[in-house]
Amino acid sequence: FGQYLNYYDIYNMILDVDDDLMESLAFQNRLYDLFKKNDVKEAAKFLKKLITDLNDCDIPEMQHFAGTLSIWKKERHRASIIKS
Repeated sequence: FGQYLNYYDIYNMILDVDDDLMESLAFQNRLYDLFKKNDVKEAAKFLKKLITDLNDCDIPEMQHFAGTLSIWKKERHRASIIKS
């Protein structure tokens, strides 16, 4: 590249290669935010919105991940019913 690149520069150059990478990273950050939620009801709403947005996404892998999260959500719900 003819210039000094630090990790941050390289990271941003990689993300600039494809818009799908940026969108995937945004979904990843939202997933991290989900796990930071302390309120179960708020987390459930957040997860529902995340799954909807992933399904509406044009990236097939993200749509597939929405299906995985939906299954996980149902399993978590069943586990909480059994636990209580």
